[in-house]
Amino acid sequence: MPKKATFQLSQRHRTSLGKIVHQTNTVVVFGKLIDDLPPTPQGHRFAQVFGHKTNGVCTKLQSPVMFALPDPDGRADDCGWDPDEFVRWEVSTSFAGTQMHVQTAALSSALFASAAGVTGAHPTTSQAANIVLASCLPEHPNATLNDTVGGLFPLANQRTIFASRVVGHTKDAGFKIDPGKIPVGESDTLGAVVAAVVANAAS
Repeated sequence: MPKKATFQLSQRHRTSLGKIVHQTNTVVVFGKLIDDLPPTPQGHRFAQVFGHKTNGVCTKLQSPVMFALPDPDGRADDCGWDPDEFVRWEVSTSFAGTQMHVQTAALSSALFASAAGVTGAHPTTSQAANIVLASCLPEHPNATLNDTVGGLFPLANQRTIFASRVVGHTKDAGFKIDPGKIPVGESDTLGAVVAAVVANAAS
């Protein structure tokens, strides 16, 4: 039997329990600050987010998202991002904030939707889908409406946080919803949550 080759262990070959716990509870986000948008009431500044690192895995978003975040923690120094062009944020996986959507719409449609909102209209399916998928951030930027709430958020307290995000994003969109109307059982799909938002949220 051939003798095993020997090698010298370096510090890069080692980790610690503290680092593992930190990686589990923290997401590193990479992006750019948006200069011409004012901060939110919480003092957070909007950023264009291009990717993240979660549980040690680097992910580049297919489409950047705009999200309000605290002050950056420094230049992007991981996952291949150019530190001269991008910055990074280290935030809790339970961090909830404001996401901004930019879309093209006909003026007449926008005016009609605004007028309808005054009379107690419900959100459209598209609006509700944006609300629900935004509530999956930052942990699950690639979530789909076929995913189950329990699959994305296996712990009861995680599902409670998810429900509170849905309430918050629904409010940001100009509607209100009773948290008790949001289905957050383990087998409930995000599509079911969208249907609940459409049926139960009103302006």
